[in-house]
Amino acid sequence: MVTKKKLKKIPFFWGFSEKQLDMLVEQESLLAKFKPNDIIIQEGDDVNKDLFIILEGRVNVTRTTSTGSEHVITTLEAGAIFGEISFLIGRSRTTNVVAADKVMTFQISSNALQSFGYQIHIMIKDKLIELLVRRLEKMNDIFIQKDRSNQQLIDALRSATLLGQ
Repeated sequence: MVTKKKLKKIPFFWGFSEKQLDMLVEQESLLAKFKPNDIIIQEGDDVNKDLFIILEGRVNVTRTTSTGSEHVITTLEAGAIFGEISFLIGRSRTTNVVAADKVMTFQISSNALQSFGYQIHIMIKDKLIELLVRRLEKMNDIFIQKDRSNQQLIDALRSATLLGQ
């Protein structure tokens, strides 16, 4: 069972009204529990388009390499969201997500989202937009850093080449 107190600790739910939190807590059917090593999302799956919000536990996000081995991209903990790409645009799953230990999530389908009513529907969509913007900003910062590093390397190589002639 999930409590309102637990939801209030999850950043995704910050800004939800007491009434909205009560409504979500009542949705026991949205709770999904997983054991360690359970596959929650399978890369390439085009059937399951649900959004997951981790309430407890940790998951590993992995990608299958061209040689068939699994590469761990990151580990997500309570408060993290995954599955948003397929949820929002209906695309096949781009990664695997595997329970690292006991995990409890809110698992939200598009049908469930429609049943929440307009206010919660909009709030969830707004929170997802905010999440994606933050991720884009982070990716832009990484790109700029790498570009600077590459430019420094090019400059150093040019200087070394000129000095060696």
